Amino acid sequence: IDQLSDAAFPRHGYAFDSDLFFGMNKSGDNYKEFAVNGTWAESIGVHSINLRLSGAGLFQSSKEVRGIGPTLGGFQQMSAYQPDQFTGNYMLYGSVTYLYRALKFDLAGQSLFVGSSLEIGNVWNKGHDISFASTRKSTSLFTGFNSFMGPIYLGFALGPYGAKNVFFQLGRQ
Repeated sequence: IDQLSDAAFPRHGYAFDSDLFFGMNKSGDNYKEFAVNGTWAESIGVHSINLRLSGAGLFQSSKEVRGIGPTLGGFQQMSAYQPDQFTGNYMLYGSVTYLYRALKFDLAGQSLFVGSSLEIGNVWNKGHDISFASTRKSTSLFTGFNSFMGPIYLGFALGPYGAKNVFFQLGRQ
């Protein structure tokens, strides 16, 4: 379900999606991965707030299958960290993003945004390890433009214990 006004810079609406994957082979090693994501956006004039929540779980047979499972890291996925820096069997993530539409080009239908996000989440290997105390935090400041080539982002992010990241991104993740 996608009722967002824009995929990259939503100003109003909501979106919800879910994935379920099954993997099986002859030796009996199998896995199931379930993910759910929700986004809500609302605007007042040139100011917008976006809320996002995501969760995922990887359920494997007795033998672990390496290289699969939910990940976090990268822009708008714990921005202060490198893309896919954290991987595990269970993931929880939430963010609040503020967008200010600084310029609107009526003729082209494009806009320049200045934004900031607060993010919290983590990836865990065991379900009993999931706790609020073990979550990671990240904050970012960025500028973005919805160009004819897709969204363009430039910004920086900070996290605890010296985590920092500068990013330039063309297109969506």
